[in-house]
Amino acid sequence: MLKSKIVFSLFLLVLGLTILNCSSKKAPGIDFFHTHWSLQEMDGKSYVQPGEAKSVFIQFFEQDKLAKGFAGCNSFFGNFKWEKNKLKIGALGSTRMMCPEADFENRFFVLLGEIEAYEIVDKQLSLKTKSGTVLRFYPVIE
Repeated sequence: MLKSKIVFSLFLLVLGLTILNCSSKKAPGIDFFHTHWSLQEMDGKSYVQPGEAKSVFIQFFEQDKLAKGFAGCNSFFGNFKWEKNKLKIGALGSTRMMCPEADFENRFFVLLGEIEAYEIVDKQLSLKTKSGTVLRFYPVIE
């Protein structure tokens, strides 16, 4: 009987600690890192994914300081530097497929190379150049 009470007490203690731990966590938010950011706007124009094409996206990986994504036809990757709201994306490498939308993709790569800052407002990521051009992304929950 005593053994049952001890086991039951330990069970209640573990359950209570688990509940306390869960209730102290913040509600899930949007994290700059590891989020799949899908392009929403470029050069002040809404981006609409053509047909069944894969969406243009970027992801940032904090530990490796690696940015990678898809630009509409080619996958890309490169290093980045990040501090507070400042962001600098280094030289990008990419696959070299022949693309019907090469002008779009080239402009996207140019803008990524000019990024100097970022901010997340209302769950949208804005990457900003010195001239004020913005690439705007929304998170894709996978």
